[in-house]
Amino acid sequence: MLTTAVVLSAPLILVSRDASELDAPDTLVATLPTRVSRLATELTAPETAVLITATVETALLTRVSRLATELTAPEIAVLTNVSVDSLVETLVSRLATELAVLDAAVLTVPTLVSRLATELCVFEAVVLTVRAC
Repeated sequence: MLTTAVVLSAPLILVSRDASELDAPDTLVATLPTRVSRLATELTAPETAVLITATVETALLTRVSRLATELTAPEIAVLTNVSVDSLVETLVSRLATELAVLDAAVLTVPTLVSRLATELCVFEAVVLTVRAC
């Protein structure tokens, strides 16, 4: 199950690589998700028994992440086409936060990790909003 945790943290690493290619100040922001993913890996180690038992709940998480991937495609179009309208971008951020809350409800033990990830997602959304304007 530690392999699964590493695979799940791979999108965070890809995102931070993208962010570091965009601009030098973004590199400082991108180091925070890397630190969180390491922390999540360490916290997953004691919860191996819980994760093995929750195999059926893992399928729900996979479905949610697929849904998040589908939502990312419209977000890219919104961020490229809309320049000033921040209301649309705020709605996208709220939608991403609601999906993270759903993940927190499924993950009963690592709730603190889910809350941390939600806070970082909101902060990254603010950075993306500023860069889009």
